Amino acid sequence: MCGIFGQLKLGGFSQEEARRALNSLAHRGPDQWSDWDDEHVYCGHRRLSIMDLSEAGRQPMIGHGVILTVNGEIWNFMELREELIAQGYKFNSQSDSEVLLHGYHAWGWDRLLERIDGMYAFSIYDTNLGKLCIARDRFGIKPLYYAAGNFGFGYASEVKALFEWRDELRCFSLNGVRDWLLYRGGQSGLTPYYQIVKLLPGHSICVDVRSGDVDVRKYYDVVDHIGDKKSDPNDLPDVFEEAVSRRLMADVPVGLQLSGGVDSSLVGHAMHKLYDTDQINSFSVGFDAENEAHLSEEPFARYVADKYGFTHHQYNINRKMIAENFEHVLWLADGMLDYPNTVPIYLLSRYAKQNVTVQLTGEGADELFAGYTKFKKMAGLSSGGSLEKMMPDGVIDAIGNMDARVGRMLHLRKHYTKQNAVILNSLNSYISASTVEQMFGPHEGHLLRGDTCAALKEFSFSRQLILADHKTYLVAVLERQDKSSMGAAIESRVPFLDRNLIEWAMNLDEDILFGADETKKILKDYAADIFSHDFAYRKKVGFPLPLKNWMESDAGLKPFRDKIYQSDFLLSEYFMHYKKKSFDHILLHYGDSESQWVEYFMMVLRSAQDVFGIREVRP
Repeated sequence: MCGIFGQLKLGGFSQEEARRALNSLAHRGPDQWSDWDDEHVYCGHRRLSIMDLSEAGRQPMIGHGVILTVNGEIWNFMELREELIAQGYKFNSQSDSEVLLHGYHAWGWDRLLERIDGMYAFSIYDTNLGKLCIARDRFGIKPLYYAAGNFGFGYASEVKALFEWRDELRCFSLNGVRDWLLYRGGQSGLTPYYQIVKLLPGHSICVDVRSGDVDVRKYYDVVDHIGDKKSDPNDLPDVFEEAVSRRLMADVPVGLQLSGGVDSSLVGHAMHKLYDTDQINSFSVGFDAENEAHLSEEPFARYVADKYGFTHHQYNINRKMIAENFEHVLWLADGMLDYPNTVPIYLLSRYAKQNVTVQLTGEGADELFAGYTKFKKMAGLSSGGSLEKMMPDGVIDAIGNMDARVGRMLHLRKHYTKQNAVILNSLNSYISASTVEQMFGPHEGHLLRGDTCAALKEFSFSRQLILADHKTYLVAVLERQDKSSMGAAIESRVPFLDRNLIEWAMNLDEDILFGADETKKILKDYAADIFSHDFAYRKKVGFPLPLKNWMESDAGLKPFRDKIYQSDFLLSEYFMHYKKKSFDHILLHYGDSESQWVEYFMMVLRSAQDVFGIREVRP
């Protein structure tokens, strides 16, 4: 919906710097911008108009001595609005954001966070209490970052705004680089940049504007909503359609990012049933090269579009387009280009902007309904004996030199069998811990926080895996979707991240989620009833890319990759410690070798150095 930036003035204030920071988010909100400040606080807002397109929806919104800026949507705003009107509150707009202004005054900060349901990152400055509060939605759909130090306190929808605010933040953090390489969506909140932290999902911060004291709190954890009452699997159609219905509210056209996979196809089915319009635009990515066409599910996307009469748009890409847009998309992603397919998602969103301002996607279904094969593979390693544990690593390495596949199998059985904590810690890793430590030294962090690990121990290991994935990997996926689509001024909405749907799914019996040989069986059965058995149970494609081909092509990403071997790369001395192993030590393969991912992530960091003017490396 928008972009927000704000700061305390304790560390000094320059209106020019503040507005430069705010306007670095212009791509998120090209329709309007406004700001507000007093002697303590600056609040700025870039608007993408979606609900109430009039001037009445302009932000910051002001009332009751409170200043509000919002990025996102509040799905239950109509119910809350009616309740507040009954209490005597007067609304000046039809915007969902205004509910937060009056809701805060009526209920206070903690109760407001309990009551709202949506995807959001917002700030409230209470001039009466001298308190600035920010919050991020329960599941991390909308990003929010902050930096705190002797330079003051600032927050923003994207890291680039913090760079524009305080030039001294343009530094790599070794600890953050290690954490990002190992975990990406980890719960430390660390970024690869010094003193810049992402606010975790379901968390808020309140700052005393006079003293600068910062109070970080968790206000939501899905674990607290898993109880003894089991969900009825027969309720899936009703719960899912309600989630889609809420995400159709808009005063602008709403389209569909239709990959042709089961998840986005189900979203399309519900849209056709619920969306009161004569025309739904759907969009999918294809590939120009014939030897890459198998990576697209375009025929299935076309089938769904034809079935429901969608106006379907296929956008083909090639390695030249990827190379031409790589640095811009890296800038959009704040240098944290975790997934190469962020570039095609941006290109598709830019293409879709010709027809829509909002798009629904199928993100989140695999994490919610155990759709990845890694869940079964990792659960299998958590039990059983292992003779390989008695084998010295040197012997395994020698075997790996002769047969990499056998060496990797032996390594995994020795180091992961019955090692549940180690398995969980490696859940998101494209690069093994041993490789990261070889380059950057030991890392003391973990994928999950201590309180999360303690809470997960109450569940079976299979459910621990799905909960850990939901709290980490999914957050990185959602940030990819947000930044790539908002880079084209399109708001992405994710029905599978509906609070009611998530809490319902988390209370399904484990046999429904994990008992069958098929992954995501409950969704596939639902899709089979709507489309066909063959459609629902075909082999999963996902969104793979020919990364190796692109990185070795002069017309592709090779010019960017080659820069990692230049001496002016700030992380060069660490990267040069890397020695390719005879076989991959990573727990799971993601389509490319570990060495390929090492080069890719080093390429991303080198490009971030160039794009953002990173000047030095700090601890």
